[in-house]
Amino acid sequence: MIYFLADLYPWWGIPLGLILAELANYFRRHGNRKKMILYLSISFVLFALAGAYFVFNGMERVRPGMQELERTFSNKK
Repeated sequence: MIYFLADLYPWWGIPLGLILAELANYFRRHGNRKKMILYLSISFVLFALAGAYFVFNGMERVRPGMQELERTFSNKK
């Protein structure tokens, strides 16, 4: 499941970021500043992760990196 989420991050991270940005705009219009800042900051994080995914060639490097991390934590060689 985690490999699926990491491999396909831009296809679920970017729409979720857009939805959270719209939700932040809703709370801005209704005067709830704390929720606006919360949702807007989460949205920025999701967009930054999507940008990093493309900049660092996530299509080819995410799965091998995660497998190496899994081997490190499970002590399998």
